[in-house]
Amino acid sequence: MLTSSYTPTSLTVAKGTTVTFHNDSGIEHTVNFDGTRPPGVNDVGLNSSGDFPRVFNDAGTYNFHCTQHVGMTGKVVVN
Repeated sequence: MLTSSYTPTSLTVAKGTTVTFHNDSGIEHTVNFDGTRPPGVNDVGLNSSGDFPRVFNDAGTYNFHCTQHVGMTGKVVVN
């Protein structure tokens, strides 16, 4: 089964929260932030499995996408 969506597609967290991007699909994906990325938070490079924790310390809405799959998008809202 082809997995080409983030689950959940939107996540709301408090400042200082660690968000772990998890891929166990066996399909290569990325997490690339659109526009201004969260300070100190790097994109997640191409991978087909693994856990990729990122700490969100600043309030804002951070949209992201997969460079491998058109329309695969998500966002983290930090309050």
